Amino acid sequence: MLPIFIYGGASTGKTTIILQIFRHLNRPFVYASYRTCYSPCLFFESILNQLLLYKKNAVNGYSSSKRCEKPSHFVNFLHESLLSVINDLKVNTRKLSSNKLAGQPNGSMVYLILDNLELVRDWDKSSTILPFMFNLYDILKMPEVGLIYISNTSPDTYYSNVGYVEPIPVYFPEYTEEDLRQIFLRNQANQKLYSSFLDVVLKPFCRVTRRVDDLSTTFSSLFRKYCEPLNDLEHVPNEEMKRRASVKSMEQKEAAEQELLVKGPGTFPLESLCNANFIIKGGSCPLEGSTRYRSTITEDMALKVVCCWRRSLWHLPAVDMFLMDYCLGFASLWGGEKGLLSSMDKVLRG
Repeated sequence: MLPIFIYGGASTGKTTIILQIFRHLNRPFVYASYRTCYSPCLFFESILNQLLLYKKNAVNGYSSSKRCEKPSHFVNFLHESLLSVINDLKVNTRKLSSNKLAGQPNGSMVYLILDNLELVRDWDKSSTILPFMFNLYDILKMPEVGLIYISNTSPDTYYSNVGYVEPIPVYFPEYTEEDLRQIFLRNQANQKLYSSFLDVVLKPFCRVTRRVDDLSTTFSSLFRKYCEPLNDLEHVPNEEMKRRASVKSMEQKEAAEQELLVKGPGTFPLESLCNANFIIKGGSCPLEGSTRYRSTITEDMALKVVCCWRRSLWHLPAVDMFLMDYCLGFASLWGGEKGLLSSMDKVLRG
């Protein structure tokens, strides 16, 4: 079996899927991660301990079954250990061919799964360790041994012209938003509530990262905050709650429009127009309770200013635009919206 090179971004399910497949098929394998085995010695000894079914404990002083620091020593011990394991598997396969027992390994192949391969490049001896690991297939020359490399970076970042067999590349793409939604909805007690939560947070956070571990940590605290207005997690926003929220939103919009109306037309507050003697305060409306204003500018005056503005629209200096803004406001105050539209209609008709 040719080596397999599995690669893709962090937290895309590479390691989890591979291990679950081998456990489901009940295939014998050895798993070693360069993250936990952060030196060649620890890495070599971890593989040998698993092949020999050796466990560190207080009795053996937490020492390894074999002590090897050089790749040459590791190859010798690995070859011996693999031959022993493969022979045992072949014997068990023949014994169980007629009466297969549950829990026994299937097949006579042994798979070496080497994870986090990209971390080897940070080792002091990475220039020799990486070519050695890729050459294991040619060095061992054992068809019953399968090699699976797992990395966060593509094969192009490792390969060089050293003559080893090129592994079969298998790419794991990043999760889409829909993939992440299905992952986070799984095992949720209240999927409707959590789905409404994901509608708010998933898309913005996906622009930053799509790593499931990072998003899971962040969403956990945000979801508790999201549920604070609810008495418990069993309630889901119903139509009545949505209607109340809509009514409140409309009230806020109307209040904003009323505040804008009080500030007066254009970009100038009514108090500034009063101080300039262009409008005067009238009596208060007995029903609304708000102050009324009356313009001192006639409709004809406002109409003339608008005409001038129309004729020299592209040549007005800033001060004329200032006056035009005032006069448009006066026309609105003098005749209200209807009067302003009537004035603008007369101007546009020429």
